[in-house]
Amino acid sequence: MHRTHLRNLLLMCVMALSAACNRVYAPPIASMHPGTPGHFSRGSGEVAAAFDNFLVAGLRAGVPVYDALAVELGLDASLGAIADDERDGWVIAHSGVRYTAIRPPKKERNGLVLDVEFGFGAGAGGGDQAIGIIVVDPDTGDTTTVTQEGLKWNEMPAFGGYVGVGVGGILMDHLGIFFRGRWQLSAARRVPATMWHTHVLGVEWIPGPVGWWLSGGVVGYVNDLQSNSGPLFQMGLAVRFDMPK
Repeated sequence: MHRTHLRNLLLMCVMALSAACNRVYAPPIASMHPGTPGHFSRGSGEVAAAFDNFLVAGLRAGVPVYDALAVELGLDASLGAIADDERDGWVIAHSGVRYTAIRPPKKERNGLVLDVEFGFGAGAGGGDQAIGIIVVDPDTGDTTTVTQEGLKWNEMPAFGGYVGVGVGGILMDHLGIFFRGRWQLSAARRVPATMWHTHVLGVEWIPGPVGWWLSGGVVGYVNDLQSNSGPLFQMGLAVRFDMPK
């Protein structure tokens, strides 16, 4: 009994150490942040595209449904993983709502804006790379290494949800500045539930119905096996249009 317990303990330790050398995670549900908040509160719809320094690209569309409340649909994909399914990555579709809680008077364009978001999504993806497991024979004490093959990203169904907040506004006629944060909880096949966080600060040039933005900050995740973080840079383009009244 003692030997069996010791063997199981050693196996778990080796799995944890091996996982620490590989990226093991469930994917984020919404990868791309939007630009300056407040457009939906002025009755405008939006179609946007963005990409980041991890070669993740996203498409998003949103329409206001009631005053300061908008519904959004999006799709995010790791371009590297699509080109090579041996890499970790994801393709996730998501939907959610965005509520503009603080905004300038309707006749004013400039001023402080704060919005909040939440939503859900599903798709496939994550990181589950191959690990070596050391197995100890309880009778002889001999050890052997067994390789557990990792799943490809498209073999990992995934789902989860997110909440976020954005604050900013248009400082001058065509320049906006914003801060956005998002927190996400996701699950995928054979990997631990993963908590993601992203925080970015950005600027947006808005000469008319088309706006483009740059943002930078940090992205990170944590689960029962590991945690990881790094710099995040995003660039996006949005086309806004008036909704029929």
